[in-house]
Amino acid sequence: DELRSRDGIERAALAEQVELFRRLAAQTAVHDAGPLRAAEEGRGRLQEELVHVRSELARKDALLAAAAGNLESSITARETEEAQHRAAADAAARVQQVALQEAEGRRCVEAAERAD
Repeated sequence: DELRSRDGIERAALAEQVELFRRLAAQTAVHDAGPLRAAEEGRGRLQEELVHVRSELARKDALLAAAAGNLESSITARETEEAQHRAAADAAARVQQVALQEAEGRRCVEAAERAD
């Protein structure tokens, strides 16, 4: 009987220790899960922020590309306008040259007619 009683007490003590270890393991798991969960949430927020930053960069790249296209169009338009002004100035100079040559030709004709 005494052996059985001692065995029962030892079993009860072991069962109590097992229960204490289970509780401690459960508390440790909860305690360890807190930082892990926080790290995972932090990583999720960082990933969301990264997606947002990439989206902003893509939007700004598109704006820069549009601005560069507008600038290029503006430069091309200005170059075209400058070329047109140069062509008009060249044409005016040629017209003036022709007028001067015609006037010189008329003077020569008039001088020749007077000389006759």
